[in-house]
Amino acid sequence: MTTLADLIGGMAMEAKASINKTAVNRERKVWTRPVQSMVELQLVQRYMVLGILISALEHDIGIMSASDAKFRRSYISFLRGVQDRVLLDKAGLGLKFRARGISVHEEKREQAGLKGVYMCRGYQHQFTMLWGAVRQECEVIIKDFCQRKS
Repeated sequence: MTTLADLIGGMAMEAKASINKTAVNRERKVWTRPVQSMVELQLVQRYMVLGILISALEHDIGIMSASDAKFRRSYISFLRGVQDRVLLDKAGLGLKFRARGISVHEEKREQAGLKGVYMCRGYQHQFTMLWGAVRQECEVIIKDFCQRKS
């Protein structure tokens, strides 16, 4: 038979467990990292892809300068125009970074892909983008710049 003392003791243990669980949950809330938004991740990825694109355009301009194509100067002028638009877009992203508290710390070109380390609202994040995805994103950006009317 259960005595009154046993019931009170059991309720006290449940209350204590409940209080401890609340304390643990509070501790977890304090130590959890704020979730970055998908928009912030996309901004950082685009920023890094634009850096790759600037390098690729500079490489293509060098190749075009060394070639003997008939419209070499026109092609080079076109590529420089695209490169200028990419630079302006990258500068605009820098302004958005300041407004959102984002700073890029590291950009590594590894064999597997592009790796980025950045701070967002005081917490460090990282991502890796495979080279196939970087190439596809560069092609989309170039196509967008070519179709856009100034």
